[in-house]
Amino acid sequence: AERREFGWPERLIRQGDAGDSMFIIAAGGVEVTLTQDDGSELPVARLGVGEPVGIMSLLTGEPRGANVRATGDLVVYEIGKAAMQTVFERRPQIMEKLAEMIAQMQLENERKEADYRRSRQEEGTVKRGLVQDLVARIKAFFGVRLPPSRAGERRVI
Repeated sequence: AERREFGWPERLIRQGDAGDSMFIIAAGGVEVTLTQDDGSELPVARLGVGEPVGIMSLLTGEPRGANVRATGDLVVYEIGKAAMQTVFERRPQIMEKLAEMIAQMQLENERKEADYRRSRQEEGTVKRGLVQDLVARIKAFFGVRLPPSRAGERRVI
């Protein structure tokens, strides 16, 4: 393993990048986020000493599935594919344990993303309802009556 140091707000991992290594946190901590369709980052975890990050890319060669950023001074040990291959050759049962751990993390991330999307959708629905209610109250207060709109026509109030 190779010792690496980072400081806030450096990224160890960027979602979508290629990778074939993982990191074990030796000192400090990280924040894990998922980039949403609108470009915002949804925080999904905070990890600390002894915890691994970047496992999926190391084990499958798939692009990085999340962003990982140092929350302060950080020391990690990076483990590459060659080192992991040696471990698997000696102890193949570790593959299943790691797969179980990754599956649990993926389920938690999917649940957090679904909750985030649902809350954003509900927020939009509530906002539309509030806007409609406020427009009705403003019209009533000012005594404004607007003619019925025709399909596709925009009105300026």
